[in-house]
Amino acid sequence: GLVGGLVDRVDPDLVTDCAHLLGLAPGLRRRLLVDWLAEAGASDVAATHVDAVERLATHWRGQKGVDVPGGRVVRRDGRLGFVARGPA
Repeated sequence: GLVGGLVDRVDPDLVTDCAHLLGLAPGLRRRLLVDWLAEAGASDVAATHVDAVERLATHWRGQKGVDVPGGRVVRRDGRLGFVARGPA
């Protein structure tokens, strides 16, 4: 499950506050991201995906987003959002 209200449901995307994620211990942050990605609809997420999403949240340098199985994670206005990939 998700940790203490860090993730809000905003239809159609799920968003996460990057400043809050930055303040978390790395292990907790990664666990939250794994849970968040699964609940958002990402499947078969590998450690490399979690690493890239974590960098998007904590070491942002203008990256456009991260492709993950089932969608794409983007950063806008200090928040992460999951955009589900439509049917092929």
